[in-house]
Amino acid sequence: MAGDSPAGEVWLVRHGSTEWSESGRHTGRTDVELTADGERAAAALRPVLAGRRFALVLSSLFGARGVNVERTYQLNTGGNTDFMNMLDRQRLGSKKESKTEAVQAMLVQRLEDENIHVGPSDYVPWQKDNKLCFLRLEGNLWGNVPMNLELRLSVEDSPNSAAVVMDAIRCCKIALERGEGGALVGPSAFYCKHPPQQFNDDLAAQMVEEYISDNAALAAE
Repeated sequence: MAGDSPAGEVWLVRHGSTEWSESGRHTGRTDVELTADGERAAAALRPVLAGRRFALVLSSLFGARGVNVERTYQLNTGGNTDFMNMLDRQRLGSKKESKTEAVQAMLVQRLEDENIHVGPSDYVPWQKDNKLCFLRLEGNLWGNVPMNLELRLSVEDSPNSAAVVMDAIRCCKIALERGEGGALVGPSAFYCKHPPQQFNDDLAAQMVEEYISDNAALAAE
């Protein structure tokens, strides 16, 4: 299904081509501009990565590698009407809760409220529909050795979850064909940030596949 990452699948994304990489020079942390080919490759990759919840993947990966996550934040800025509406802090409550619970669900141990901050941060008019996301996770390795990870993500916000919505609609169609109503537990857990029943991504993905497989089995009878 479009927009899914099956459990057990590993994604490796290589940095776009630069003059330094083409000449064999080591880039390190130097910010070198992409070549025309590098820009085209980055543009082609954007819709593939759009809508994927990297914060959740990273927090899950930390746990799998024995890192105890102690603090994390996700700061988002954008210039569309969604971010403009968030200037009214009274409208932030439900959005902040849904984003926070989605991250908490992927952590081995739930963080205290003061150690996690996830949600819209500010309205920057000139960004328009471009959303910037800044992630940071802090934790300790074996032997209580501190470590941290930072990530910056840039996407066009409006079509960001289009593939996810399409798959959710397909699941709704399956439910209509079966005569089912109410919340679809598995699909809701996988496609929504704060569903009626929260599961981690791996289990939710498996529940979606089982839901679809059940429909295929019924159709074959």
